[in-house]
Amino acid sequence: LQRYPMFRAALKAANRPGKILVFHSSLPTAAAPGQLKNREDKKLLGTEKEASLLVPSDPIFEKVARECVDVGVGVDLFLFPHSYVDVASMGKVTAATGGTLQRYPMFRADVDGERFIQDLAMRVSQPCVFDTVLRMRTSNGLRPVEFCGNFMMQNATDVEIAVLTPSSTTTIEMKHDDKLAEEFNAYIQVALLYTSMSGV
Repeated sequence: LQRYPMFRAALKAANRPGKILVFHSSLPTAAAPGQLKNREDKKLLGTEKEASLLVPSDPIFEKVARECVDVGVGVDLFLFPHSYVDVASMGKVTAATGGTLQRYPMFRADVDGERFIQDLAMRVSQPCVFDTVLRMRTSNGLRPVEFCGNFMMQNATDVEIAVLTPSSTTTIEMKHDDKLAEEFNAYIQVALLYTSMSGV
């Protein structure tokens, strides 16, 4: 398992739709795919180069996210950092799979313990469905143009969400680019295909 970053190892072990909970406290620095370096540079804040800190530094995280979505696995990431951790890189897997990211900087059990237990209990007990594909259809003259949320898209129509919960949200921007006939209603249909916890 040393050849794989933490998410990939868990994914290979599971090999089925579900959720992976990752508890992490430091920067992954072992000489393996997914090895990260400290990119924190306060001189870049407020400059055009600041954006480079907000994207994954290693393409392996995008690849692992794609593998998770392909089998319907969502990743919830619980971070307990006492120093810099590359959330932009590790969080890519969480964001792309419909998972959540909880952060407890300088974690102390007497201060943060109760909140952590509540967050963990919610993630474990919350109802969810897996391997979700969302597609929107509209009347002539309307069309979806922008999608925003924690998911992946391989084409212009299918929103792929590895894990969907009652608190999941997706924003879809619509464009009105043709005349709508006044004698007809405009229609928007959102279809959702998924696998439930029981496998149907």
